[in-house]
Amino acid sequence: PMGYWDVSFWDHCIMADEEDERLEEEIHQILFPASSFRFAKEADAQQQSIWLNAKCDVQAIWSHIHAKRDVFVTSDRNFHKVTKKPHLLSLGAGMILRPSEVLEYLTNGRSVNDLV
Repeated sequence: PMGYWDVSFWDHCIMADEEDERLEEEIHQILFPASSFRFAKEADAQQQSIWLNAKCDVQAIWSHIHAKRDVFVTSDRNFHKVTKKPHLLSLGAGMILRPSEVLEYLTNGRSVNDLV
């Protein structure tokens, strides 16, 4: 993921450039259009927790796209909404599947490579 103070593990993140930041904000607007992209220090603990959860969701799919991975596996319904999934796919998400969908392929003797 991208490096963020008090969010990231510094030995396990990258320093983002402007294009990375633009992609992150675009993903945020797709997944959380009603939520602020910027951290609000004046927010209460519950609001900060909600913001941090959104930031982690955005960073998960951002990392997947940035690394040019093929299959993003999540049971989080927000990623599967018909109003959001096509936009994420257009940004380079490859495929977004539920664990049960991947499991179906694997239990039927198929390889995950058959998904892509």
